[in-house]
Amino acid sequence: MSLFFRWTSGFASRIDSMVRQIENHDALVSAAIRDAKESRARAKVQLARVREDGRRMQRRCAELEEAERRWRERARRIGGEDEERALECVRRMKRAAREREQLVVQTGEHERIEGQLTRDIQGIDGRIESLVQQRNLLRTRQSRAEALAAAHQDDGRRLAEVDDILERWEVKVSVNETDLDCALGEEDELELELSSAEERETLRADLDDLLRDGSAANEEGVS
Repeated sequence: MSLFFRWTSGFASRIDSMVRQIENHDALVSAAIRDAKESRARAKVQLARVREDGRRMQRRCAELEEAERRWRERARRIGGEDEERALECVRRMKRAAREREQLVVQTGEHERIEGQLTRDIQGIDGRIESLVQQRNLLRTRQSRAEALAAAHQDDGRRLAEVDDILERWEVKVSVNETDLDCALGEEDELELELSSAEERETLRADLDDLLRDGSAANEEGVS
């Protein structure tokens, strides 16, 4: 019995240690998920800023394209009337064109960064989803392990209790059997004693009858 309890206690200790390790792992995974969500939040804020900058650059490109077209039309319109002013229009037209070309290059780089941020966020989302699924799966397995450990411990206690009950029952039955055997033994002695006394009385009565019959026969012979 003591060996069984020692084994049960050791098994329970190992289960408790395993559960504590799982709980630590759960905490680490949960912390990793929180960090990933924070990274995703920062990336989304940055992506929103990049997109807003991209929209401003696109608007500026449209404005510069319109300015280039407008200064070109002005240079054509006044070229034959006022050369100096026409030259200034051409100068401004080229300046708008250069700025727009530079902005187009910047816009392309901006779009590349925006695409990279979008892919990074998608990757983080996938990682978070995977971590959450694995954590939930391990939590389910942990709950099952805890339930099995608790059931095993309860079964051990119940088995020990049943053994004790059976032992006490056997002792009680043995005592009852002993008492019954004693009672039956006393009853048998009494039966023997009474039967012997009754038989003796019967024999004595028969003897008396024989003696009386013998006396009567003797008296008849004398007569």
